[in-house]
Amino acid sequence: MTPTGDEHGTIEFNLGSELRTFARKNKLGRVTGGEVGIYIRRRPDRIRAADIAFISAERSIRPTKGFLEVAPDLVVEIMSPDDRWQTIREKLTDYFSIDVARVWIVEPQNRKVLVFSSPIDVEEYGEGDILRGEGALEGFSVPVADLFIG
Repeated sequence: MTPTGDEHGTIEFNLGSELRTFARKNKLGRVTGGEVGIYIRRRPDRIRAADIAFISAERSIRPTKGFLEVAPDLVVEIMSPDDRWQTIREKLTDYFSIDVARVWIVEPQNRKVLVFSSPIDVEEYGEGDILRGEGALEGFSVPVADLFIG
């Protein structure tokens, strides 16, 4: 894989640290990142790499040396300049096929976040909006604009 750029890394760290702080403070589960591998299918194996994943305490197992064997509650993908929507749609289908509850797609170029609750149900949040957690992340919130601060 090609390394990500500075903007991508900044967004990943900004959002990941907000999620981690909230999850730890409220003992909700754990947050992982850095292109963590998630099994979508076994034998033959299909793996997706998420920029950020939140695994609730109900779903969580202790961290392992291998890829995630449980479906995260939330997966965050940060689009890179060379990402294509066809690939993003394939990832959405894969994530929801293993019971991921939400997928957040961060679009740095448009400075917005798309929140998917299924491959076709989406809400859009811009710089003037507050991104809010649902389900296991109920109570989490962060201004979208804060994700893009360097």
